[in-house]
Amino acid sequence: MSFPIASAPWCDWYHIMGNTFGTWLPGDPKGFRARHHREHVDGDYKKPPPKGKYEALWKRSKELMKREPVYLNPAQRKRAVEEFVRAFKKWKIELRVLSIDRVHIHALARFPDRNPRHYVGLAKKESSA
Repeated sequence: MSFPIASAPWCDWYHIMGNTFGTWLPGDPKGFRARHHREHVDGDYKKPPPKGKYEALWKRSKELMKREPVYLNPAQRKRAVEEFVRAFKKWKIELRVLSIDRVHIHALARFPDRNPRHYVGLAKKESSA
């Protein structure tokens, strides 16, 4: 059995993770990541940052929010899954796994142009409309 030579070690598969609006803010005591990982942040969900280290940032992040955080109910989750699947089919993105809960999305998908952020952004936009 022979396998095609991959254009990248991961064959263009990406594990996509995301959150609904306002549910994982900069400074969160459970740990957080800076946008696009532009800066180092101590701690993660397994070993949170020292208590109070980012308290001012978390308070400021909450103050800047113009609306309440979004928590999806079961009907909204089902609809979001349907919209993501529809959007990925439209752009011919191969989707292997998709899971959406009240605040998280996880997906495993193949992006031949290696630009998952673009397509996930479009799918999020369409599913929230």
